[in-house]
Amino acid sequence: MNKPELEHAYYDSACIFLEKKMIDLPEDPRLYSSLGVAYAGLGLNEKALNTSEKAVKLLPVSKEAFRGPIFIENLAHTYVMLGKYDEAIEQIKYLLSIPGNLTTKILELDPRWAPLKDQPEFKRILEKYTVN
Repeated sequence: MNKPELEHAYYDSACIFLEKKMIDLPEDPRLYSSLGVAYAGLGLNEKALNTSEKAVKLLPVSKEAFRGPIFIENLAHTYVMLGKYDEAIEQIKYLLSIPGNLTTKILELDPRWAPLKDQPEFKRILEKYTVN
């Protein structure tokens, strides 16, 4: 929507809310995952990466095959927000190689992934995993 002030306010509000929630639920990967995205939206790169990565560590795919990939997807989204496209693509490759909800159609249509569209490796993985 190209409204940076409004965007900043929403990310800031999300951070405040999530940080308060973490007092009661300090090991909840959902909070870390969402907070990582909010930190990325505020440009707090190191905090965003540390928080998103902690969510993945708290509930890895090896421990929870259904919910674990959600936190990897949010980590990939955080990488995209921070301009770390190669890292995001590595996570996406992994997610497409295992059972889960992420599909090439979602990658093509969801605006969160739009910054990757010009990346040659992203184009290759879309071709590789698209079912005709």
